[in-house]
Amino acid sequence: TRMSRNAGSSPRRLSTSSTSSAPSAGELTKYAIAHLTHLGFLVWRQNNHATRGRKFIGMRGMPDIIGYGMDGRAVYCEVKSEGDRLSDDQIAFMDRATANDCATYICKVGEHGGAYLTTWELHRKQNSTM
Repeated sequence: TRMSRNAGSSPRRLSTSSTSSAPSAGELTKYAIAHLTHLGFLVWRQNNHATRGRKFIGMRGMPDIIGYGMDGRAVYCEVKSEGDRLSDDQIAFMDRATANDCATYICKVGEHGGAYLTTWELHRKQNSTM
């Protein structure tokens, strides 16, 4: 298992398929869904990708996890595995959602190799060169 840390909370364990590698995108997604559910959100994985031979008709930049809170507030979470980068469309979507009072998060591999879930606003402050 690896230790993961969410800003403002105690460390949480994340089981990974191998203790020598970073969590996969699937493992990060499961962690984010479990943690957001614990925070009181109803969330699910949003499949929003192009299919070979079909024209893409989805919304560009749509996050990997979507849902809502008990108060009806929308929640969005982008998941990035090790080496993944946010696209301009993803950044624009998350910035717009945050500006419209949606709960926005990013789940990624932290500096110690475990899952890290943080608010989009804190992520933007920490990565102000985006």
